[in-house]
Amino acid sequence: MDFQTFFIGPADGTFALGAIVPADGFAVTLGQRNSDGEALTGRLYGYRWPAPLLGYTVPLTAVDSATRANLTGWWRDQRELLFFATGSGPGQLAYVRLVNVEEPLGQPVPGVPGRYRGVLMLRETRGQGALAISPFVLDDPVYGLLDQAVNMLT
Repeated sequence: MDFQTFFIGPADGTFALGAIVPADGFAVTLGQRNSDGEALTGRLYGYRWPAPLLGYTVPLTAVDSATRANLTGWWRDQRELLFFATGSGPGQLAYVRLVNVEEPLGQPVPGVPGRYRGVLMLRETRGQGALAISPFVLDDPVYGLLDQAVNMLT
């Protein structure tokens, strides 16, 4: 699917999702869920789940300082985010978290003050994968289109 528009924001709905424009190199990845540990006896053990872990690699260039501040705050607080991508088909929505090891947009763009670049590493948090979202239509088949006058007797 060719993605055209991307939005990201807090999953708790504290404010509207902000649009982002990825650079070349955007990728959707599937990783394996696993858990490794050591028993009291010293033996190593590991568990693997068949469900894939959805991830996104989103390279960004020329991000303004306000968007950078939001992304950095969400990364530090490890907030759950909504990542919404629309394209030629139905949109995809995923609950994700920023899992970058270092600050996501820590590199200033040379020669352009107030702009930053970097890569967002997003991993899903709820184990649902990407949810297909159809467009929200406000037109009613009985009362007509939303932008038309309705003469209704009640």
